[in-house]
Amino acid sequence: MLWLQEDIADRSEAMLADAMGALVVGDPMDLATDIGPVIDIAARDALVAHDVILVRTGRLIARAPLGPSLVEGSFFAPSAWALQPGDLPDHEVCGPILHVVRWPADALDATLDRIDAPGYGLTLGVHSRIDAVHRRVAARARAAISM
Repeated sequence: MLWLQEDIADRSEAMLADAMGALVVGDPMDLATDIGPVIDIAARDALVAHDVILVRTGRLIARAPLGPSLVEGSFFAPSAWALQPGDLPDHEVCGPILHVVRWPADALDATLDRIDAPGYGLTLGVHSRIDAVHRRVAARARAAISM
């Protein structure tokens, strides 16, 4: 999940879309490959089902290209979706789907509460030039912090 402060979200989503367009999905034994298959067909099918929900609830930011030779097997095209906080899944989605949520600059504490609410989260990265923001997030977050 990626939470973007509203005032940088448009530019960040554009950069994300450009980067995703350059991803190479394929055989992980090939050094040119960025993203390999998911673990099995059941995992792929779960991602496809989640993708169907995202088509109804979100806005597609970008989807990495998936070549025609990869339609067989457990390949899934990585995608990024803009969602409203109320449309976020209530469970972990294991696979190359990025949920992107915008938050207002004056709502950091409320945003941190929403991030912590589902009860799952292994790590949290903070990108800010403001040390006070790093300290504030580290003091409140329940996940391991990377700054």
